[in-house]
Amino acid sequence: MFNDLTIQQLCALDYNRNMVVTAGPGAGKTRILSHRFCFILLTDERVTLPQILTLTFTEKAAEEMKGRIYDMLISLDKRFRQGGNNRLRERIREAKDQFDKNRISTIHSFCANLLREHPVESTTDPDFKITQGMRQQMILDSAIKEAIKTIWDENRDELIPLLRSFGGKNSLISAVRGLSENVSLYERVLDTKERLFSISDWKDQVFNDYCLYLKERFVLPYLKGLNEQENMNDTAKELIAILEEWLPSGDTEYNGYGIPALFSRMRALASTGGGPRKRCSIDVGLRQLSYIDMVNEHFPDLFILNNPDSIFEKELNSFMKVVKDSIEKYSHEKGLINSLDFSDLETRSLMFLKKMLENRKSQHLKRIQERYKYIMVDEFQDTNRIQWEIIRTLCMDTSGQSLNALLPGRIFVVGDKRQAIYRFRGGDVTVFEKVIREIGQSNIKPGPLFFQSEEMKGRIKEIDNGFDPAAITDRFNMLTLKDQASILNGDIYLPHNFRSDQRPINFFNSTFEEVFSSRHAGDIKEYETAPRDILAADNKTDDPLAMGSVTIYIPSLSSESEKAGEPEIESTLIVNLIESIMGKQGTETYEYRVYQDIREKIEKNEKAIGILFYAFTHIRRFENILREAHLPFVIHRGKGFYKSSEVIEMLQFLNFLADERQEISLLSSLRGQIFGLTDPEVFDLFYNRKALTCDANMPDHPYIRKLFKEIASFRELASRLTISELIRTIISRRSLTAAYSACERGGQTLLNMEKLMDIARRFQHEEKGSLHDFVRYCLDMAEQDEDEGEAVMAGGINSPITLMTIHAAKGLEFPMIILPQLDRKILITPDTGKPLRLYTPAENNGLKWNSNEGDMPLWPVEAPSLDFRRAKGPLMHLLMHRNSLEEVAENRRVFYVACTRAENHLALLCAEHPLKAEIKPVPLTSDDYREKASINQILTDIHGLNLEYGEDEGCDNNRFFPVVKRPLVKMEGFRGIEYSPQMPDPGSFGAYDEGIRGLDLTAPVRSNPYLQVSFTSVRLFLRCPVRFYLNTVLKLKEGEYNSTYDDEERPDETFLSEDMEDYDSKDALYTGNFIHGYLERHRFGSPFDEALFDKIKKGMPPDDHRPDFHLERIKHLLMNTVADKRLIDLMKEKRFYTEVPFLVTARPGIEFRGVMDMIIEEPETGHWIIIDWKSNDTKEKSPEQIVRESGYDIQLAFYRWALEKILNKKVERQYIYFLDNGHLLECNWPGNPPDMLDNISQKMDGLEDKKIWQAEVSATRDKGTECRFCGYNKKLCL
Repeated sequence: MFNDLTIQQLCALDYNRNMVVTAGPGAGKTRILSHRFCFILLTDERVTLPQILTLTFTEKAAEEMKGRIYDMLISLDKRFRQGGNNRLRERIREAKDQFDKNRISTIHSFCANLLREHPVESTTDPDFKITQGMRQQMILDSAIKEAIKTIWDENRDELIPLLRSFGGKNSLISAVRGLSENVSLYERVLDTKERLFSISDWKDQVFNDYCLYLKERFVLPYLKGLNEQENMNDTAKELIAILEEWLPSGDTEYNGYGIPALFSRMRALASTGGGPRKRCSIDVGLRQLSYIDMVNEHFPDLFILNNPDSIFEKELNSFMKVVKDSIEKYSHEKGLINSLDFSDLETRSLMFLKKMLENRKSQHLKRIQERYKYIMVDEFQDTNRIQWEIIRTLCMDTSGQSLNALLPGRIFVVGDKRQAIYRFRGGDVTVFEKVIREIGQSNIKPGPLFFQSEEMKGRIKEIDNGFDPAAITDRFNMLTLKDQASILNGDIYLPHNFRSDQRPINFFNSTFEEVFSSRHAGDIKEYETAPRDILAADNKTDDPLAMGSVTIYIPSLSSESEKAGEPEIESTLIVNLIESIMGKQGTETYEYRVYQDIREKIEKNEKAIGILFYAFTHIRRFENILREAHLPFVIHRGKGFYKSSEVIEMLQFLNFLADERQEISLLSSLRGQIFGLTDPEVFDLFYNRKALTCDANMPDHPYIRKLFKEIASFRELASRLTISELIRTIISRRSLTAAYSACERGGQTLLNMEKLMDIARRFQHEEKGSLHDFVRYCLDMAEQDEDEGEAVMAGGINSPITLMTIHAAKGLEFPMIILPQLDRKILITPDTGKPLRLYTPAENNGLKWNSNEGDMPLWPVEAPSLDFRRAKGPLMHLLMHRNSLEEVAENRRVFYVACTRAENHLALLCAEHPLKAEIKPVPLTSDDYREKASINQILTDIHGLNLEYGEDEGCDNNRFFPVVKRPLVKMEGFRGIEYSPQMPDPGSFGAYDEGIRGLDLTAPVRSNPYLQVSFTSVRLFLRCPVRFYLNTVLKLKEGEYNSTYDDEERPDETFLSEDMEDYDSKDALYTGNFIHGYLERHRFGSPFDEALFDKIKKGMPPDDHRPDFHLERIKHLLMNTVADKRLIDLMKEKRFYTEVPFLVTARPGIEFRGVMDMIIEEPETGHWIIIDWKSNDTKEKSPEQIVRESGYDIQLAFYRWALEKILNKKVERQYIYFLDNGHLLECNWPGNPPDMLDNISQKMDGLEDKKIWQAEVSATRDKGTECRFCGYNKKLCL
């Protein structure tokens, strides 16, 4: 049990002191945790198995930990049975038998159990359910939308500026969601806001710090660079004169270090001279500074008189009110169903424990602490503040004078600050350093280590007769005095790497000694980490041929490849690399010789290569090229479950089954793997709605007849089966199991379908929602949830190559790691409204605006001094700069995690252009390391990658590493993402080709351009541009803003019901839906179909039945219409299509959508005719008047323009047919639809000007001045 442990690992078994263990990569931390768990059981007889609380980061890690510990108990049980102490044998057997009582879990599972075990004290109903995933998302979003609507109804003028600053309701909801689902973060933001705003001159303090930031970061380096220039132009000389004149005032805080006056003069210089001024650019490391860029991006001269932080202060109050109301409504909804989310579990548990702690007379906390004599925490670097407070409270000394003292020998945490990469999930890297200090303070008088204690020596002898305390003490004494003192103080570093070979370890040390060094650390050290040397394990061989390799590939591009993008270059380079390993490019290559062990693993279909990505942004392009090369690989978690093609196609078909009007969804299904039609077949057959009635007029082709019969049967089954059973039936009847299995990723596809069925089962169990609700939920998740991976495949499906993200690879290892995307630039602009950390300054006198840590959500505001353009205020600039430093520091740690997954070989890929490689690299500054430099540039700076070493020299001599290779990359051998095969023969019914995705008629189910408009919204714009702006740009739906419009003008949000707002009652709406449903299926020239009429009647919503006289009137209208000779003549012997959905791009950023009731093709000319059905009452108004007032002529003009754009054929005529009196009216609107769309775009740009809104809000609201559609002044609507 002890012989195979290093001295540091042995010391980590000690439980007489609190301890924090920093475990380097491959250091065997899971092994140490399991050893320590069993060591406590064997040597501390006071402790039972449930009293050792072990917390992990994920459920998967908890299960793995349970398995490791249980396996060790079995091993000890076997050993003691063969000979050993009977008492220890019984103790191990008891632990084994009671293992189901273990306390090995995630922090959230522990909190849930704690609350359920103490319901009275924690004031929590023990029968609560844990809300997560789909249910939590739906409840929270509903609460946020209700809160926004309530505030809008109370005071819309308060909310409009916030909506404008956020760019619309969706961004606002996203920001509110981030705080509403994390109450502890909300309270932290609230405390930060209250403390900051209580400082009377906080804006002046922030502004001065902002000016100091500009001075030190831009102005002084710029002046230094200008003075170092040899040949200066006149502008540079003027700038130097201005800057040197400013320099004396830059030493005092008075008037913002003189920065506003300086920027005013530089702005004047930039705007004078009659022509474009010289930029006078200066290179400072990787940064390029220019006075023109300074004055265009920063405005201290304008902000000094009108600080945008004053506007931000008001908007933040409004924002926090929205969050507060959302949390209250969210909590209320959760209370109605007795549920808690993960944030509730943490906050309630902490409140309960704190309450017990503050009540010094209470013995309740002491009893809880006695239940957990030892607490071990894995992956502690990913812990957040509140989680540490929960753990800390469990270890508090309740008997002493201080509430801050930790009980001795209670807490053991394992982590590695250098591997903290989950900031985006709430992990706080600053906690780890604070815990190290706190644990050190709790071990003020450390006693001897366990192997130095006479009592413990005897106990250990009973466990292992070969235990030699003297030898272990000698090993301990060989450590440095500093390391010995650190271990005695409870701070242990495990330096040995049992994973990687010698050359990768050499690379880790030499590279990250620079990356993590203090020279490159940011001003704020909390999120930085010091370098620590990694040692190769003693069992590693000294054989030079088995020392592994580190190689950096910088491609040389062929002339055909120079225009290719980075993903295409790198993915092609990966293919070339793997093919070289396999000998496809000869047996004399460097790759064939060096990666022999990898080749053998690939040939045996064993785990060989992990290709790691920072994100899934480009994984599809890599996947396509690797697939074309026929390489054996699997994608771990895929590109996102809800965005996988098979899931989207199934959801689209379910969307049609839930609502047959969703014809775009059916169109996508017909073109996909479920039905496998080609684009010409879809166009020719999809719109023949008669086929769906399954009558005698079915298409002649047997495949199409079968297809439409199946669709009709699926529609009937949709109302009878559960959602999961419906999906399984579709898969079975369409033989999709065989179709999916035939694909290269067939196993993953089948598992994704199983996962979709499981989600459907849980959805109906938890939500009891309809098929329509389920589809809506899944489509929302496809847009919002980036974390939901594809179904997990057991054993990686025996594929030697795995594509995965670096985050998913944490804790894993591969014989070879290939890491592309080293030229990746870090996105340092935070999401709008995301809370940013507010750090305390190094010298804190307690009076500054940032004298306390906190969090603050920030966003650009409409600055009056910039003509109400959105701009970042001084506070946002300062906190964004700090945030960018933290983002970059985490990016370095992500690179560290990626590299250290390699067991034997590490291959780093760049897509650097060859011309760049010839330029002598500029030495990087500390600022470059912290902010601008990519990984490729850092490696160049550290290792001099502009040099090219010989293969043998770089491979066999550790002094020259990594090996730098510049292979020639030719792109012509790979078709990649741009490749599309030839379109199949239209007569090949049922043929499927994944390459065809370019149908002009429509895009996928959801599209998110800047503006997506229909005729309904165009008419809304004509009536009231402001209401159009509120609906379409700010995403406020009906009821979320005040207006005085009648039901007749009520906007409709559905995709396909273009005419719904034409009806002034539910009866009229019912009539319109019924008529459209019948006419889209009727074949003109045949008599009225009673059976079809009855079928439509049965298909109407069950809660929306109408009396017989109403149905008789509908029947009368339909009978007259289908017998109308003019219509019959129009369609006689012609192809016609009914209910044709379309989605067409009008302008960049603008799409127009709609549904054409009927289109008819003239066989002789190839021209088209459009007919639109209207069921308006024509008794009081003539058809011409209705068309004019309702804008139906404009509607048909838009349809004509769209159809001509789609088909590239002429539309000869367009008609409105009024069913009420059989009037067939030809319409010809003289306007131009694209021009109108341009007008809409220009008007929306105009409404972005806040001056217009300010004038309206301040205007006197007299009777008759308000628009009845939007409630604002009519002048605003002009």
